[in-house]
Amino acid sequence: MQLSEYLGQIDYEIIQFTFSLIKDVDSKIHTHTLFYKNQVLQYVQNEIDCYIKNLQLKRSLKSVYKIEMQQLMSMKLRVLFDKHSLLQCM
Repeated sequence: MQLSEYLGQIDYEIIQFTFSLIKDVDSKIHTHTLFYKNQVLQYVQNEIDCYIKNLQLKRSLKSVYKIEMQQLMSMKLRVLFDKHSLLQCM
């Protein structure tokens, strides 16, 4: 049994999207495309919103998936913020 069979197709795709977004953010920070912490957070929020908007699910389920993605991203972003030196607006 593979992970996608165990989780379900939509859950698996959401996890895949989240980890690809983390890799994308890491590369953008590394190339100095994103260099403010607020830029990173806004970029991630916009990407999550666009992804969730395109899912063909009920509104309530979209809200749950959005919160789950934000929680997963916040854990991973903390690691990236510790890894890279980012500017922060006060």
